[in-house]
Amino acid sequence: ETIIKELRTALLARFPDSPDGFEPAFTRPPDPALGDLAVAVFAAAKALGRTPQDLAREWAERLPLGKDLAGGLVLESCSATGGFLNLRFDTRSLNHAVLTSVARDGHVYGGLTMGTVIRVMVEYSSPNTNKPLHLGHIRNNVIGMSLSNLLEVSGHDVIRVNQPGLLMPLLAAGFAAFFLQELLD
Repeated sequence: ETIIKELRTALLARFPDSPDGFEPAFTRPPDPALGDLAVAVFAAAKALGRTPQDLAREWAERLPLGKDLAGGLVLESCSATGGFLNLRFDTRSLNHAVLTSVARDGHVYGGLTMGTVIRVMVEYSSPNTNKPLHLGHIRNNVIGMSLSNLLEVSGHDVIRVNQPGLLMPLLAAGFAAFFLQELLD
């Protein structure tokens, strides 16, 4: 997220003619041969009264190749395809930027705050206690824990519920209701 913010700021500085409120939105190109990231220029082109292809081509020509663009990222190539600005970064500089970001952010690296913080309950596992446990139960635990971790890093309030299943509580309730009553009578 930090790398993207730095890149967004750098692109806006390079394109002073971009319309007010334009925020470059980064996506992955459909074909990896096009680059590492793509920026859609459709909204900017519409606001400027230009074709997306022409605007993407003009902006591609303005970006410096082989120089630090943002946060140590060196732009290796830049091309315009349709209404997209395709960016390819030098592998060494990209690796360095990512590893620096991982070291700085620690366990929250890759987390995104997305919209409103909500409370989420993630229930996982729930094995059948009348049958032996197997690898599938561990898989469900790992998926549930991973989903919970991702939601927490994204800023949500997560309630984790790892139930052993409904059979044991029902058995305990039945035991309490019937067997204990027999003992007390």
